[in-house]
Amino acid sequence: MPLMNVPDTKSTKGTVLCWGFSEQETLLESNLLLNGFHVLHTEQPQSEMLSSAALMIIIVDDQEDLVQQWLQQHRHTTSVPLVFLASTPSQALEIVFFKLGADDIIPRETSAYLLTMKLALIAQNPIESDSHYWGLENHRLELDVEGRLARLDGKNIDFTEREWSILSFLTTDSEKVRSRDDILEFCMGYDYEGYDRLVDTYVKNLRKKLGGAGWIRTQRGYGYRFMGQRIA
Repeated sequence: MPLMNVPDTKSTKGTVLCWGFSEQETLLESNLLLNGFHVLHTEQPQSEMLSSAALMIIIVDDQEDLVQQWLQQHRHTTSVPLVFLASTPSQALEIVFFKLGADDIIPRETSAYLLTMKLALIAQNPIESDSHYWGLENHRLELDVEGRLARLDGKNIDFTEREWSILSFLTTDSEKVRSRDDILEFCMGYDYEGYDRLVDTYVKNLRKKLGGAGWIRTQRGYGYRFMGQRIA
C-alpha cells in the first residue's frame, strides 16, 4: 500500500516512542514520519523519556507479561497517551490493559494508513476530562472532584461527600500542610473547639480507602498534607 498523508501535516506533531516494533511495522513507521512525527525506538522506557513524548506505541505480542509489569511500575508517573498493538486482542486482554491505564488497544493488522490517522487523533486530542492524576510510589490516583469519580490503580473508590470535601481541600494546594481547624472550617463548617478529632476520623477513613497512610501525612500537633505527586 502506498504511503498516504493524513490531513494537517504542516507542523511537527511530536515524538512517538515505539517499543517492540518489527518489520511488520515498517510501513506504519514510514507513515508516522511522513505525517510529521519524530519516531524514536526504545525498550522499557523510563519516565523521563515519556515527559517529552506526544504518544507511545507498544507492541504487546510475545511480551505481554513484561508490558504489564512496566505499566504497573510507570503508568502512574505519566499522562502521555499509551496505545497498544496486539494481534487479535482478546476482551480479557483489553480489560486488563485498560484498567492499567491504556488509552487504546488496536489490532496489529489494522492498515498503516488507518492506524496513523487514529494515532494522530490520539496524540493531538487526548481524551479530555476534569480528572487530575496523582502518583505515589507505584500507585496512580485519578480524581474528578466535580464528577465525584475516584480510581486507584484503575479501581473505583467510593467516598462520602465529606471525604470528598476533605480530599479536595488537601489536594488543592498539596504543598501546604492543612491544619485541623482549617479542615473543620472549610470542609465541615465547624469552628468549635473539640471537633478537631472528628477530622482525624475522616482522615483515617480516607487512608483506608486509599490503601494506606502514605497518601496523607500527619504533621504532628497541627494537621495533614497530601503527599501524592501531580501528574496531570
